[in-house]
Amino acid sequence: MVFKGRIACDARAPIYYLSHVPGLSVRKVADLCGVSCSSVFRIAQEGGVNKRSLRPASRKGHPRKLTERQRRLITRGIVTLRTEEGNFSAARIMERPGIDNSEVSVRTVTRFLNEKGYYHFQARKKGLLKRDDLKTRLSFAKWCKRDLPENFWTEHLSFFLDGTGFAHKSNPCEQACTWRKISEGLALGCTSKGRKEGTGGKVLKLVVAISYGKGVIICEPYEKMTAAYFSNFIDRNLNTMFQRAEKGNSRIWNQEGKMSERSVPDTFLEGVKYALGEVGRANITLKPKQEEILKIIALKQKDVLAVLPTGYGKSLIYQIIPPLMDYMDSGQRQTQKKSIVLVVSPLNALIRDQVTKLKQSGLKACILKGDRVEGDEEERKEEQEGLAFSAIENLREFQLIFAHPEALVGNKNVIKLLKTTEFKNRIKVIVVDEAHLVVDWKNFRPSYGKLATIGSILPQVPLLGLTATATKKTRTDIIESLGMVNPVEILGNPD
Repeated sequence: MVFKGRIACDARAPIYYLSHVPGLSVRKVADLCGVSCSSVFRIAQEGGVNKRSLRPASRKGHPRKLTERQRRLITRGIVTLRTEEGNFSAARIMERPGIDNSEVSVRTVTRFLNEKGYYHFQARKKGLLKRDDLKTRLSFAKWCKRDLPENFWTEHLSFFLDGTGFAHKSNPCEQACTWRKISEGLALGCTSKGRKEGTGGKVLKLVVAISYGKGVIICEPYEKMTAAYFSNFIDRNLNTMFQRAEKGNSRIWNQEGKMSERSVPDTFLEGVKYALGEVGRANITLKPKQEEILKIIALKQKDVLAVLPTGYGKSLIYQIIPPLMDYMDSGQRQTQKKSIVLVVSPLNALIRDQVTKLKQSGLKACILKGDRVEGDEEERKEEQEGLAFSAIENLREFQLIFAHPEALVGNKNVIKLLKTTEFKNRIKVIVVDEAHLVVDWKNFRPSYGKLATIGSILPQVPLLGLTATATKKTRTDIIESLGMVNPVEILGNPD
């Protein structure tokens, strides 16, 4: 092992002197001075003065090829290029400040970047790519928070479908690298999109579907992604993927950032159009408050208390929910009617009139009375002949079920039916029409004050309270009486 430390001048002097004394061996001098034999030899040849100390303190060496201004522009250029391009080479950095590569080499710029802590590492394949990506993702996150329920990604989205690949890169391209510091990790500008250049042909391509709580539910290798192949893949595997995801009736899935090959807002608007046609109102456009309520119910599954003036169209809101939810669950027109809306209403005349009109429009509606189900006026005539009264179990055949509070609260057979898995999955909303009566009539009709028990049986089903008039205190009492959880209050004014 060679000693490379510096020996002070006052220590070198006695070594030099003793090395020239006759009769003293090199080993003896080394032992007397506490240094190695090689140090004695070196000092005897060099002299007692440390030649390093004679060098001028400001030795210049080669002049810098990068001016201070160029050095500043290069440092700033990295930040700008990250924002605009994401990935870039040292030569690209030189282009921005106009550095001539005939005067300054790429190697010189690379050495300067290394001095500043930047190295041309292989780019990470995750995280944010450019500032525009950050804006896009932030905008998407805000939309999700505003229009989707909190458990959408875990309970309503069935699966995520994507194509992926594994490549052996024996000659990775330069674009797969980026200039970053060791400590920056996945920071903005330190990532890159994956590319397959320079792989030498060793690539495994897969179509993979993953579901929350289930992991990988399907994985199929492919050679070339074409429209014909993907169409065939969907035909063969779509139903299988939904079954393996086990997300109930949900038919929403995500592929390359698109839900069910279309966005959720598009599906909602198409569903509204379809639902209006189903109830014979295809020629009208929903009013802003009507659409807002439907969005909250269909997309967020949150409780709503709406105070809308007479004539605004409160009944239309819950009438179109069954076909709307059927459409959104499948993304297409449905022949099998699955969604149910339970409507609590106080007046016989109002209920019977609605049931008759709804049947004319094609929706199946009924009146729940005690342990029996009553249809429209024509069915009541048939009932007198012993033909039309339905057992309570036949509720599953209807889309809209109207009932008095007394027919729900305390009715053991109804409660038992509502607790079944089928009804928990099919009932999409519980509507309390003329919701102010929950407060005004709670003494006159005690069952109104006990409607919260129905909500407790179906906690996952949103409550919709509708009324034409309610003061702030009344609204607070309604929310408390119905057991609403953080409801959205929507107040409308006459048009």
